Amino acid sequence: MADELEKQYRRAIADGAEIILPLERLSEIEFKPGLIKLNSENPILQEEVFGPLGLVMVAADDEEALQLANDIPFGLSNAVWTADERRQQYFIQNLDSGTVSINKASSSDPRLPFGGTKTSGYGSELSLVALKEFVNLKTVIGN
Repeated sequence: MADELEKQYRRAIADGAEIILPLERLSEIEFKPGLIKLNSENPILQEEVFGPLGLVMVAADDEEALQLANDIPFGLSNAVWTADERRQQYFIQNLDSGTVSINKASSSDPRLPFGGTKTSGYGSELSLVALKEFVNLKTVIGN
């Protein structure tokens, strides 16, 4: 997995991403986190990235930011940072994502359902909602 992250990072840079903070490998499995700025055509956006590599895109307004986020084929989790409640609701209602975190990094909590949309999974795990996915119900109708 670490080798794949490093390859993804190098390809993103070769495809025009700008390094904000370099991803630095510390050992076979450890990295110092990196951050890159890229445009919407960078192929890394069509890949799942597992590791400490942040991807930044710049949008002119909320509508463009929403389009950029929703155009990515993954929808596990998004984080929105704004004190404006109207903007919070706009993104909550329109992001195609399993989780939308407001003013905090995305995380999971065993009391709440956790799952993605698009190619980021099927159904939910955690919480009472997810437990029902593992139960076979029987309905009996009649006298």
